[in-house]
Amino acid sequence: MIPPSTTQQPVVRKSPALADAPLCVHLGLQKTATTMLQDFLFSNHSQLYPLGKFNIPDQQDFPDRFVRAFIDSVISGDKEFPNWAKTEFRQTIQRAATSGKTSIFSKEGWCGLSDIKRKRLTDQLHKVTDRCRVLLTIREPISFVESLYFQRLKSFNRDQFQYLRALFGQPPKYFNINQWLQKLFESSKIDGMLLNKLRYADTAEYYASVFGKDRVKVLAFEQLISSPKQFIGELSSFLEIDPEEAFSLSQNKRANDRWTEESIKRLTRLQNSFVRRWIFRRRDEEGRMRMLGVDENSQAASSTKPKAEINDQFREMILNITREQSRRIEEVWGLPLSQYGYDC
Repeated sequence: MIPPSTTQQPVVRKSPALADAPLCVHLGLQKTATTMLQDFLFSNHSQLYPLGKFNIPDQQDFPDRFVRAFIDSVISGDKEFPNWAKTEFRQTIQRAATSGKTSIFSKEGWCGLSDIKRKRLTDQLHKVTDRCRVLLTIREPISFVESLYFQRLKSFNRDQFQYLRALFGQPPKYFNINQWLQKLFESSKIDGMLLNKLRYADTAEYYASVFGKDRVKVLAFEQLISSPKQFIGELSSFLEIDPEEAFSLSQNKRANDRWTEESIKRLTRLQNSFVRRWIFRRRDEEGRMRMLGVDENSQAASSTKPKAEINDQFREMILNITREQSRRIEEVWGLPLSQYGYDC
C-alpha cells in the first residue's frame, strides 16, 4: 500500500541512454506487487502504452492478437512468431513512441524463465526492436517462497496449475509449505521452475549482456514497502515518466492479496467432508473462492494473514542458492539488499 505523496517531484527528462528505447519489458517475480503495477500504474499512466494486463472489466489480460502470438512463440518452442504479428507489434510501439509514450509489456513470473525460453524471449524481442529496456522486481527469497506457496495453494484450489494434481490429488486439498517444497525438489522439472526464479542475478546479468546494463533495472519489493516514494521514483526515472502521476496512481492500492487463516480452516473442512468436496468440485472458480472466503466481500477476507514456517533443511537449501545471487545484485546494481534482510 502506497501512502499519499507530499513531496513535489520533477518530471523526468529523457536520458540519452534510454530515450531511444520505446519498449519496456517488465518481468517481475510473483508477489512483488506486479498486479498492482499492472492494473493501476502501467495501464493508466498517460506516458505509458500498456501491451497487456489492462484494468478494464471483462477484457482479457492480453487482448491484442500480436501480443498473444508473441507469448505463444516464447512459451512454445514449436510456434513461430508470425510476420504479421511482428509487423503489428512494431507499428504499435512506433505509434506509441510518436505520441510520446513508452510501450510496456508486463508478464508476471517471466523473471524465472528457463535458459531456453529466456533466449527465445530475447530473440523474439530483437525481431520487434533492438531498442528495449528490462525491468525486474525481486523479493527476499524466504519471504518470496512463503508468499509464492500461498499463491500456489490458492491457485491450485481454483483448479489452476494442473501439474499440482499429480503431486497432491484433486482439490479441495490442503498441503503445508514443506510438503509443497518436498514435492518440488523431488521433481527435477518442477524444481527447475522454482530455482530459475531464485537465480535473479543470473537473469539480470543475462539481459544486461543482451541489451546493456543501463537498460536493465532491478528493484526490490522491500523498497516498495519501506520507501514507496523512492521505489516509484526510481521506477519512474527508468521508464522516463512523470513520477507525480505515478505516485497518484499507486497511492493506497493493493491487489491480489493472499488468503487468510480463516480460508485455510475452510479449506481443511472442505477437504474432510465428502458432501462439501462434491459441491466444491462442481463450482466454477468464483464459486470456489466464495466457499473458501477468498473473495473481497467475504468476512473471511479480513481475517489474520496466515504464516508458513519453512523448515531448516529447505531454508538452508534456498539460502545456499540465493546468497551469491543477492551479493551480485548488491555489487552490480547497487541495491542495499542486506539492509532489506537478504542473506548476502
